[in-house]
Amino acid sequence: MRKLVLFSAILIAGVAITARADNENAGKSAYSFLKVGVSARAQAMGGAMVALADDEYSAFYNPAGLGRLVPITEVEDQYGDWHEVEGDIDNFFAASYNNYVADIQSGYLTYIKRQGYSGMLGFAVDYFNYGSFDRTDANNAHLGTFTASDIAIGATYGQRASKNLYWGLTAKFIYQKLEDYSSDGAALDAGIIYILGDDRTSIGLSARNIGVQLKGLTENHKDPLPTSVHAGVAHALQGLPVNFSGQVDYPFDYDISFKAGVEFTGIDPLFLRAGWDSSGKDYETGSSRDNLGGFSGGFGYAWKNYHFDYSYSSFADLGNSHRISISGGF
Repeated sequence: MRKLVLFSAILIAGVAITARADNENAGKSAYSFLKVGVSARAQAMGGAMVALADDEYSAFYNPAGLGRLVPITEVEDQYGDWHEVEGDIDNFFAASYNNYVADIQSGYLTYIKRQGYSGMLGFAVDYFNYGSFDRTDANNAHLGTFTASDIAIGATYGQRASKNLYWGLTAKFIYQKLEDYSSDGAALDAGIIYILGDDRTSIGLSARNIGVQLKGLTENHKDPLPTSVHAGVAHALQGLPVNFSGQVDYPFDYDISFKAGVEFTGIDPLFLRAGWDSSGKDYETGSSRDNLGGFSGGFGYAWKNYHFDYSYSSFADLGNSHRISISGGF
């Protein structure tokens, strides 16, 4: 177990050391859909989930968070001693739908199964449909239409290594279809979450999309993957029903960005959320809507073991994104 945790840490550190972040690399990576968040809760909080990851969508943001789903609680016995007790929920699921900009539609589906006392194994599908496009010849004559889509299929294992330490790894296969052309690739994600002694503060670190394009859209060309490193902190205020989360994103193919989010949990079973992503500046066009770019918000509702969430994200003049999510355990 310690070797696997160490491997995850070394893998993330190695990616961080070799990472480059500058505008010269913008647009040079394949499978940009892998950068788009999948959870309504996370996106309502600006995507700042690397340290807060603790739900069914954790595999996307930080695979270590999957281990936090393990149903273990502490109870006090008649002698005043505290003991860990296993819960009775062994299966989890989540599904989300994203009405993205430019009429792009996407969805995410995952199933997670408990493995032993401290592990969780999950499988997920992340799908993007870009709609149909007009096909024309050199003289602009209409020759029909064609479609484009992306899909990533992944398997994640997350584990509670100790009371305060969690780690996780994801392996995924990526496939892209554009008219009669296709490409595919393979990637790994790795993550660690450490909870401080106050049980209210967590530190998260993850590396995503470490891999290669196995086959390009053309025979003699392959693109790099959108590899990135993420580090953040989450904190629950003492005496107040508020969670704060912040993180730094360090992508290989673009500038460093900052995310921040807040979650208010004091109106049980309703949750209110708001967030900000500094990359919103990239959507500025000089219009009056520029100030909205990068801001997000949303709410959630809990019923028994199920959660329903909605988020709204602004991309300034490019448009808005609406996500709905459902998750639960049984």
